[in-house]
Amino acid sequence: MGVSKPLSGCTVSLVDRDLLNQTHLYVLENTEKVKPYIKEHMIHIKTTYPKFRKRTRWLQDKHNNIFIQWLRFKVQSKLNGEENNGVSENLR
Repeated sequence: MGVSKPLSGCTVSLVDRDLLNQTHLYVLENTEKVKPYIKEHMIHIKTTYPKFRKRTRWLQDKHNNIFIQWLRFKVQSKLNGEENNGVSENLR
């Protein structure tokens, strides 16, 4: 395209897995289409671990640790070979 000088260099940064997951969770929790799934997941956790129903901190930590994987499974099973099955493009 007629550029005769080199493009500026880039810097590669490696992010550890925990920070990446924390950032991913933050984005998901601030996405309007995900909020019903968050409520459903909290109900799921309270049902699965009834002894911890009233331990807010424990519930939040459990949610933070498994929500991304749970959401991925939930969306995939909802799609189940169908094109969109009520799942938004952004969420897919």
